[in-house]
Amino acid sequence: MTKKKYLSTKKTSRQTISISPALKDWVKRYLNKMNSENPEDERYKSISAFYTYVMEKAMNAFEKGKTLDDFEHFVDGEIYEFYDEYSFKAHRPMVEMSVRPHKYTNLDLNFITHFFNDFVLILKKTFSSKNVKKLQKFLDRISSYLNSNKIADYIKIEVLNLEEFKKTKKDLTVMIETRCPYEHICYENNKLYAALFAIAGMKVINFTYSKKNSYYRWEAIATDQLLKEELLEEETTKLFNHNISFLTNYKRVLDDEHFYLWMKLAKDKGVWIDFDNKFTRERWIKAIEDDIKKFSAREDIGTYILKFFETLHWIDIEHEDNRIFTFRLPKAGNNENKESLLKYLAKVSTINQIDGKYQLK
Repeated sequence: MTKKKYLSTKKTSRQTISISPALKDWVKRYLNKMNSENPEDERYKSISAFYTYVMEKAMNAFEKGKTLDDFEHFVDGEIYEFYDEYSFKAHRPMVEMSVRPHKYTNLDLNFITHFFNDFVLILKKTFSSKNVKKLQKFLDRISSYLNSNKIADYIKIEVLNLEEFKKTKKDLTVMIETRCPYEHICYENNKLYAALFAIAGMKVINFTYSKKNSYYRWEAIATDQLLKEELLEEETTKLFNHNISFLTNYKRVLDDEHFYLWMKLAKDKGVWIDFDNKFTRERWIKAIEDDIKKFSAREDIGTYILKFFETLHWIDIEHEDNRIFTFRLPKAGNNENKESLLKYLAKVSTINQIDGKYQLK
C-alpha cells in the first residue's frame, strides 16, 4: 500500500491553474466584498490566501470521506445555526407515527414564540433594503437547508413576481412547493409554513394539496403587516387562522379517518357520548377495571371510572383528590344512565350526596 503523503513543509509553493475570466472576476468581486466587511480577516487579504484556505479545507473534507458531489449539499452556517437551535435528530418513522394524531390540531403560537421571533429577525435582516434579489438568495438558502435534511423529497421557495416587484415594490408574492415521503411529518411542516407566512405578514391566496403524493404548493401575498417593526397581535392571529385553515378545515377532517373528528368532539363540553346498549357500557368499564387492577391500587378503580365518564362528558370532577363530582348529562331521558353509574360506583366505594354533588369516600 502506498504510504500517505503529507503536505509539503515548505512555507510556500507556487502552482499555476487556469480558470475562466468570468470565474476570476467573480473571485475578485467576492474577495473585495468580504475584505471590506472583514478587514482583519487574513483569508480575504489576497487571492492566494483565499485559494490556499479554500483548497486546504476542501482536502480536509475529502480526507474525512466527503466527495465533490457534497459541494452541492452545503448549508450555510447562519441558516444551520437558526434551525439547529430548534431541531434534533430523530428516527423519522417513529416521528411519523407520533405526529399522526395531531394532523388537524392548530399550532400553538405561544408555544413556539421564540422560533417565530428568531425567524422574523433573520428575515428582516435580509429584507431591510427591500432588495428582492437578496431576498430570493435568502429563500434559496432556506430551501437548500430543508432539502438537505431529507424530510422533504423536494422543496422550492421563490418570489413569483420578481421583476414586477422590483419596479412597483407592491404585492410581493412568494411560493412554497414541496413533496415529502412522510405524510404526517410533512403535514406538520406545512402548518409551520402557513404560520411563518402569517408571522411575516403574508396571506395565503392559493393552495394546492395532493394526499397521494404528499404534494403541497402555497402562494402568499404581502399585506400591510409585512415585516412591521411591531406586529399587531390581532392582525397576525387573523392571518394565522386564515392561512392554517387551508390544512385544518372540517372538509379535510371529514374526508379523513373518523378519529380525527372524535378528537375535536371530545373537546366540546356541549357534546356527550352514550353507549348503544348496556353490554357495551359494561365492556368498557371492565376493560378499565382490569387495567387498574393490573397497573394501580384496587382502591383507584372508582377514581379512574370517574375520569372515564368525565371524558365522555357525563360528569364534571370538581375536586379530584376528594373525588367530588356533579352530573352534567341532560336531564331529559338520562335517568337510566345516571342511576346505572351511581349503582356501579356504590359497588366500589361509598357515595355521599350533598347539595346535588356526589363524593366517593
